Parts: sequence; structure tokens; C-alpha cells
Amino acid sequence: MLPEVVEMVKPQVEAFKKKMKAEGFGDTIIDKAVERAYGYVEGVTKMLDSKNPELVKKAQYELFPEALEHSERWVKGLAAVIGR
Repeated sequence: MLPEVVEMVKPQVEAFKKKMKAEGFGDTIIDKAVERAYGYVEGVTKMLDSKNPELVKKAQYELFPEALEHSERWVKGLAAVIGR
């Protein structure tokens, strides 16, 4: 992800970490979920024209909440499989 977008979404990341921690998840799995969210956004926005960085920036920022939701489902699904 663009470094400026990483900065912009820091409050979302912190809120996500706090929420997941309150639900009993550990730091390692929470950090992995955040990494997955960044990767999700990067993957989707790779299709965009890098010659238009403002478009990429906007898309990454706007997709990030969806990416965190996807990561939350991943964490909870994993927890269900391992019987947490």
C-alpha cells in the first residue's frame, strides 16, 4: 500500500486491533489479520494505473474498511476451525 495511505488508515488499524483484542484474540493473529488487509487492498488496486497516484490512493483508502472486515471474518473462521 502507499505509505501515505498506511498513515491515513492508522486509526482504523488501531480500532480494529482494540476490538479484536477485546474479543480475546492475541497480538500475533491480529497483526497477521492487519497484514492480510494491507495485502488485500494492494492486490485489488494493482489493476489501477500507477500513473494516477491520486486514484490509487483514493481506492486504497476506500477499500481498507472492507479489507479489515474480510480479515476479521478470516480470524473468526480460523478460530472456529481450531475450536477457540
